[in-house]
Amino acid sequence: MHCNSGCPTLVEHWAQSDEHVKLLTTLQNLSFSGGSPSSKSGTKLVQAGVPLYSVYGSTECGSTSKAFDADDSQGFGNGKYELHYLNLTDTRGYATSDLVVPHPTKKGLRKIVGRLDDIICLSTAGKVVPISQESHLVSNKLIAGAVMFGAGKDFPGVLIEPHDGHSVNTSEELSLKSFVDKIWPIVEEANRLVEAHAYISREMIIVTDVARPLPRAAKGTVIRKQAIELYNDDIEKLYTLVINRALSHGRATSTLHTNILHKHNIHVKPGV
Repeated sequence: MHCNSGCPTLVEHWAQSDEHVKLLTTLQNLSFSGGSPSSKSGTKLVQAGVPLYSVYGSTECGSTSKAFDADDSQGFGNGKYELHYLNLTDTRGYATSDLVVPHPTKKGLRKIVGRLDDIICLSTAGKVVPISQESHLVSNKLIAGAVMFGAGKDFPGVLIEPHDGHSVNTSEELSLKSFVDKIWPIVEEANRLVEAHAYISREMIIVTDVARPLPRAAKGTVIRKQAIELYNDDIEKLYTLVINRALSHGRATSTLHTNILHKHNIHVKPGV
């Protein structure tokens, strides 16, 4: 076999096994579409010699990327733009809702970093594009899924679904704290990818219940809206708990997140 392709969840899975990575280096092409693996996993594969390529397209426009150009690579930048197709034969253009950043050195190349409908608009007017943090989190072998939340709130949080074999008894505080201790270093790494208003604090981590797995699409990606609806009560209880605790200590909620919350070292379970 010279070429293979798969969804990002498969690429993430392969990247976690040295045996799989060794096998992938024998390919002439490994492509992915339907999303993006984490930069951490992508970098690991490329540095190991895996010929990794992204294939971009849409139902409306088909595949439109140069997937097999050896000089084509993914870049990193700060300015985000929505990708538009212009001057089409039957219409003026098409807005994809996909957000991209420019390559820092190669003009004309872009990296997909999320979608407009994924943006979390905080009550502080800050905007969080969660894909970089979420994809970084699931690069950890303990984490099967990650969904950030916080629309209309002062600060964001995240749903974390443990991988099979690492499930947590969410009714036991010690079990929860032990799991959060194990994943906290990867959360800190994810926080370093974003601005301060998007930081995830220890107190704003909700570990999912094995009886309520995160809803997933056929390609394995988590369905964000359904996941947040499934855990809406837990999310609201957690915000109430954290904000009331801050107010009881005379702290303003507007400064809670950036100045205090993300420095805490204690995980708080919703409803406690």
